[in-house]
Amino acid sequence: MCPIDLSFAQKTAEAAVAALGEDIREWPDANPINLQDRAYVGVASMNHQSQPGFTRIRTPFVSGKDAAYIAARTAHLTADPADLLTAQSPGVGLTKPTPPMAA
Repeated sequence: MCPIDLSFAQKTAEAAVAALGEDIREWPDANPINLQDRAYVGVASMNHQSQPGFTRIRTPFVSGKDAAYIAARTAHLTADPADLLTAQSPGVGLTKPTPPMAA
């Protein structure tokens, strides 16, 4: 497991602290409250537990068409957690919740 804290732009210091923890107050250059400009679209503040401090990262743009293609090509890699639990513990008798009826 590789835990990280990540936050795109935030409007308040409280929101930044909620997302990244109290330590973000000590790293004003990486604080996500400073990511409000259009120049920062796709930029996030990140903290990794193995390293001190915070850094900014830029995520690449992925079009809706490309995202749909990737989702379709990798759908077989997903699994319902309830199905996985049932497979590992067949005698438990887990049941899936019934979806709400459409109005």
